[in-house]
Amino acid sequence: MIEKIISVIAIGAIIIVIGVFLYLRFWAIPKGEEKINSIATEISDLRNQGAGINAVSIGTEIRDYKVLLASRATASLFFESFEKWVHPQIYFDNISLDIPSRTVILTGKSKGFQPLIQQLAYFDSQKILIEQSSVSNVKSSLGVVSFDLNLVVKPETLKQISQ
Repeated sequence: MIEKIISVIAIGAIIIVIGVFLYLRFWAIPKGEEKINSIATEISDLRNQGAGINAVSIGTEIRDYKVLLASRATASLFFESFEKWVHPQIYFDNISLDIPSRTVILTGKSKGFQPLIQQLAYFDSQKILIEQSSVSNVKSSLGVVSFDLNLVVKPETLKQISQ
């Protein structure tokens, strides 16, 4: 009885192996080869048409994306921490973080000069976190003060945040 069960299992296994082989040989592999050939044809057509693809600009974009992806985790953690440092009467329209230079450029608005002065005093007191802070393009209109704030954070700040 056990011999019959083993022979049935062996025959079943052989049928499955033959089925997988036939599937791969006559369907999956040819489909993959078709896909490779169609991509190769598209590439060849683009080269022949002179589609205006500039390899230098593509290389630059790839490098930019690599930098963005490499900096993404640190930048995300930085902005989470940064929220805790901002005065409640100040908001930012535009925030730019350059990880390699550790520069944060913020375009913001406040309800009057007092919150802006308090914010700058806070940043100046945070010498452990911030290497340099400056404000420029200060304008006031109808009680709203707009400004550009430039911060250079210390390398340790980004290291502490990313750990």
